[in-house]
Amino acid sequence: MRNVHGRVAGAVMRAMAQAAGVDGPALILDDAVATPWASVTFAGARHVLAVTLHGADEGAVKAAVERLLAQLPEMEIPLVGEIVADVMVALEALGEGQAGCFAVLKVEVLTVED
Repeated sequence: MRNVHGRVAGAVMRAMAQAAGVDGPALILDDAVATPWASVTFAGARHVLAVTLHGADEGAVKAAVERLLAQLPEMEIPLVGEIVADVMVALEALGEGQAGCFAVLKVEVLTVED
């Protein structure tokens, strides 16, 4: 399998920024792991991303999380040489810290080689 993990994480982060209505440092990729998988007819990878969304206002963070949960699984995420077959988003934590409000998300992406 080609090394596309970085491209997948980047494409997912761009889609998340679009869906959440934020850009730049508000979305932080904390960790990303890719596990190859294959079936009789397909080969690809399962990507798991840990993402933190930071904001000054709790209402804005909650609204961005709601948009992500609703929109990201249905979004077309363009990749060269790979097809995004499935996206799942889960809210793992929501809270306040020294820098404002935050939400921790787990994003699972299944890709298939094109």
